[in-house]
Amino acid sequence: MSGIVPYRQVLVVEDEAGVGSLIKSTLEKNHFEVHVFDDPILSLTIFRDDPVGYFLVIYDMSIKHMSAFEFLRQIKEENPDVRTVLITTIKIKPTEFNKVLPSLSVDGFLQKQHISSQIIPCINKILGPRRIGRSDIGMYR
Repeated sequence: MSGIVPYRQVLVVEDEAGVGSLIKSTLEKNHFEVHVFDDPILSLTIFRDDPVGYFLVIYDMSIKHMSAFEFLRQIKEENPDVRTVLITTIKIKPTEFNKVLPSLSVDGFLQKQHISSQIIPCINKILGPRRIGRSDIGMYR
């Protein structure tokens, strides 16, 4: 599968190096270009340099420097079409979350303790028919 163009970039904001590394390696094995940051302010600066280049933002809700609500609000101001996934320590569904915070659209959730088994199914759900593993994924850029 060499030569496949990534399906755009993924921005990950995670302050635990091991978790960020796991997400990065899993997505890179599936032909995504992944940028991992532990600082939400720096990641916003990088995102603003190319907001339409990112198709997905994954944010750890436990980061203390900036709330998930504030971070995603700023991301959506730059690119309302970017897909968003939140990392949590509890199980929650997007429909439940969006009822509580309807102004903040979230496409998926990953439980931190189950990221390795949840990340690919979560992204496949977001991608729909353009699922990971298709040999022509680069065509959907």
